[in-house]
Order: sequence, then C-alpha cells, then structure tokens
Amino acid sequence: MKKFNSLVITGGIGSGKSYVCNIFKQHGFFIISFDELAHMICQSSYMKYSAYAKEVDALCGTQYQHRQEIDRSELREILLKMNAFDKIAHLAFPYILDLATQHYDFHQKLNQEVIFEVPLLFEYDLENLFDKTISVISDLDTRVERIKKRNPNWSLEQIAHRIHIQMSDEEKIKRSDFIIWNRKYDDVQLQVLQIIENYKKISHIIIS
Repeated sequence: MKKFNSLVITGGIGSGKSYVCNIFKQHGFFIISFDELAHMICQSSYMKYSAYAKEVDALCGTQYQHRQEIDRSELREILLKMNAFDKIAHLAFPYILDLATQHYDFHQKLNQEVIFEVPLLFEYDLENLFDKTISVISDLDTRVERIKKRNPNWSLEQIAHRIHIQMSDEEKIKRSDFIIWNRKYDDVQLQVLQIIENYKKISHIIIS
C-alpha cells in the first residue's frame, strides 16, 4: 500500500478541520480531502464508477450501476438500516486511495506540498499511510455550536450521538504527532506556522 510523504489532518466532527486546512492552504499546501474523494467516486465521471457501483449494489441491493451517481443520502439511510457503515467504508477505501494517489502524484510532479484531511484516520487505522499526523482538538461546547450552525435541523441527541461514536480526543492526542487546539481563543495561525517549521526540520522540505 502506498505511503504518502505528507502531513495528515484529522479531528472529530465540529473540531474545525476545514478551517485549519484553509490556513495550510494559505501557506502553499494543496489539500486532498478524503471526504471530497468519497463524493467523487459516487459520480459516473469517475473512471471506476461502474466497478464501485457494482460492489455497492451487491452489498445493499441497489441499482446504482444503471444511474449517473450514487445517491449518498439514500445510501446513508440504507446503510443505517443494515448497520453496514464499516462495510461500505472498507469497500470504498481502495477507490478513495486510488484517487488520492492520482492527486498526490500530480501535485508532487508540480513540486507542491500536499496535506491530507482524513476525518476517521485513527478509527480506520490509516495513520501509517502518512508521514506525520495532526489532530485538531476543540472543547465540547464549541464543537456543538459549530455542528448546530452547520446542521440546524439536527437535535442535540443527534449531535451527541455523532460525537460519541467517534474516537475520543484523549485517544487522538495519544496517537498524534502534532496537536492543534482550535477553541475560541486559541491562536490557530501560530500553531500552524510552528508545525510547518517543525515539519521542515524533520523532512527537509521547502515550503513557500
């Protein structure tokens, strides 16, 4: 399995991963998001869509092979009834990795530094695919506030459930090489700069 000589960002729902990624982007990094790649493999424009849709159909009894896309909202409801989220994650992973490799190799040829965003990095034991790991950590109240703003129709019970099913921040901290604290009064910009400087020393890369 391919090893990416890159940093990877992870963190729980509402921790502010996208905000942190945007700061890295401002410092010359290209962001490869596994969530975005998971959307891309569900579109018929993806060259291996037919193969992926066939596997999804076999698992879920759907007919996505004959459609232009996999309806992710519809699929989510089916998987919920089947309790099959882990199965679909393992099924999708080779296709996501295929696209990730294409993007990574392209930007490497351009001598552009890449950083990955993988929300469930530790939950699926993917950290060994990357050079160094960064966990974005925030306090519970701030996370709930962010989630409510992004998903106004979610109840507090739904929010609590989504947070609960993910790995705890304490465990993420133990398994991470770097931590970015993203609470209301934390200086995230400074933390990002410090990580870039430390990473340059470790990997001897040049970042603009």
